[in-house]
Amino acid sequence: MFLPVLLAAGASGAAQTQRDMQARIGFDQKIGATVPADIAFRDRHGERARLGDVLDGKPAVLVMGWYSCANICPVIFRNLGDALRKVAFAPGEDYRLITLSIDPGDGPDEARRALADLAGAGNAPPAHLLVGRESEISALSDAVGFRFVHDAERDTYGHPAGLILIDGQGRVNRYLVGMEFQSEDIELALLEAGRGELGSVADRLALRCFTFDPETGRYSLAVTNILRTAGLGSAVLLGAGLVLLLVRERRARRRREEGA
Repeated sequence: MFLPVLLAAGASGAAQTQRDMQARIGFDQKIGATVPADIAFRDRHGERARLGDVLDGKPAVLVMGWYSCANICPVIFRNLGDALRKVAFAPGEDYRLITLSIDPGDGPDEARRALADLAGAGNAPPAHLLVGRESEISALSDAVGFRFVHDAERDTYGHPAGLILIDGQGRVNRYLVGMEFQSEDIELALLEAGRGELGSVADRLALRCFTFDPETGRYSLAVTNILRTAGLGSAVLLGAGLVLLLVRERRARRRREEGA
């Protein structure tokens, strides 16, 4: 997924330059890679934020973008905020939500504007909106396989769109690629990244019935997994039981939230 600011080209030479730049943009999916915990960024308050302290042993959703972008990045942040409000797990409590600007010229003011984009029409989720120097940004982007380019002539950035899931041990666990995010996919990815520490028994049983496609960045129901888990004779009962447990649990969560 590329930012359209890099797609407009006039002459054929400029078009070729754009194609060359687009070829350098993307995700190298480095599943299992460890993020550099000792890198220190700054948060939206201007305070030092060491990455390992921000993660604090929790699974995390990491989104890298460009806070000063006036086009696509605000849409990505709004879409993410909308999706996260429907996820059963709470950012700041169950997992960490981390954003990082790829522009070393962005500072706390730009980070606060990005927080407003995350809020959209609702409340902003608890998030760590980080900024940093070029060396720090490069160290993290290289570690997680996030390839972006800076068009110095136009002073714009091109980068892929998507989420990077990090587990509680600080390792890359999953990539959800795209500009639009499904709350169900984020929830399942967080369950995986939580490695048994996040969600209920019903949630973790349900996870076994889904498979992930790294090309599309989506989860889908895997009938073969259901059969392996329960056997052909009880597959239908297992599926019905899981649905019932999930429905009951979510209803209970809503009642607790409404009563809060």
